[in-house]
Amino acid sequence: MISALTIACVPLYTLHRHDLRSPSTRHWPSSTSSSTTNDHFEFFVFPYCDTALTRRNRRSHEEPQPPPHWKRSLQEQLIENNVLSVVCRTGRRFPSLRRG
Repeated sequence: MISALTIACVPLYTLHRHDLRSPSTRHWPSSTSSSTTNDHFEFFVFPYCDTALTRRNRRSHEEPQPPPHWKRSLQEQLIENNVLSVVCRTGRRFPSLRRG
């Protein structure tokens, strides 16, 4: 049974996202500092590839400027979700295509 609950709330804010693709070895030393200097930090490394993706998000009180719906859908649904899924399933189905 819960008799009392305190919720910590923050004022509404906007996240500004910045994605950067670069050689993975470049980010290893700086990933710790990047995670402390950004409000939200993500670091993606891809097997058998020398490329990494960093995603930095910073808070601001500026008005949001979202991309058009078609562009957001194309990027998030088609590219980030479906293309990556096809690549992963292809690697599982045809292991000889993978380096290793």
